[in-house]
Amino acid sequence: MAMNRQEPNSPVKEVRWQDKLVVVDVVGDMDMDHSSAFQQCLSDVMAKKPTHVIVDLAGVSYMDSSGIASLVKLNSQTKSAGASLSLVAVHQNVQSILQITRLDTMFSVFDTEQEAIAST
Repeated sequence: MAMNRQEPNSPVKEVRWQDKLVVVDVVGDMDMDHSSAFQQCLSDVMAKKPTHVIVDLAGVSYMDSSGIASLVKLNSQTKSAGASLSLVAVHQNVQSILQITRLDTMFSVFDTEQEAIAST
């Protein structure tokens, strides 16, 4: 079941469910203007109790500290819920930020959605 973007300011393009696994497709900039809508969507997703959350960042080439904070918050929420979190198709600019902040060790990062699904 797919859910398309609901809020006009949301960077979430689509939410796709496969049983208790959910893929969140994100597009555009992950910055202060969009992070609250992103967090609201993720809160709605987590309310449905997925066992695995995959965030596809293929459409994100820019992320500021509020975008990073949103991912850190999601990581905390998934761990508290006993779920796992994977990031896929992370753009080099975003990957650099994760490496500089040493957050790359916090997340499971995969090149493709299929690799992330296979890891579950």
